[in-house]
Amino acid sequence: MGFGVKTPRTPFSVAFSVEEDTAIVCANASGLIDSPAYIDGYIAFFAGLPEPWRYHYLSDLSRCTGFVAYTDLMRLADFWEPHLKAFPRRRKVAVVTKDRLMVERMPRMDDLLAQTSHRTFPTLKEARAWLLE
Repeated sequence: MGFGVKTPRTPFSVAFSVEEDTAIVCANASGLIDSPAYIDGYIAFFAGLPEPWRYHYLSDLSRCTGFVAYTDLMRLADFWEPHLKAFPRRRKVAVVTKDRLMVERMPRMDDLLAQTSHRTFPTLKEARAWLLE
């Protein structure tokens, strides 16, 4: 590869689903992360649930490159704040990623959303096991 040759980038895509039996919302994403689109999709999906606070969240970003911008994480915190104040149960958020920035930044998410535990995992199996504890 020489100068001026760009590495092809896969467009970002994300699909959300609900596992009612485990109370987990799943997001499967791939491509170069479009941070605003990812958070917009997340908020729209959870806003469409009758009781969004009762679900844990599993985000598989293992097939993605890039990161979610801090400003978008703040929008996410603003969305959750009124929901979580009224709900005593601690939610769990598991993110499958090998991105070092996401791994380093994840513990700080607990400061933004005090009633939510956030962790990263290298595999989907480990993430799911933690959510089901």
